[in-house]
Amino acid sequence: METKRSRRIRHSRQDWQGFVSEFLTSGQDCKSFCRDKGLNPSRLIRWQGVFRNEISPAISQMRKR
Repeated sequence: METKRSRRIRHSRQDWQGFVSEFLTSGQDCKSFCRDKGLNPSRLIRWQGVFRNEISPAISQMRKR
C-alpha cells in the first residue's frame, strides 16, 4: 500500500460531496475515514462545512438525534 503518491489527485466538488455524505453515513471518525480514503482530514472538515448548508434536511435531522 502506497501512502505517498507522486501526483496529488485533484478531487472535484462532486467527489468531495460524495466523500462527505459517505463519511456522515459511515459513522467513522474523521481520521480513520480519511486514512482509508487517502484524504486530507482538514479538507474533509472544510468541505463538510460547505455541504452542511446544502445537505438535505433528512440527514441533519438524523444527526441531531
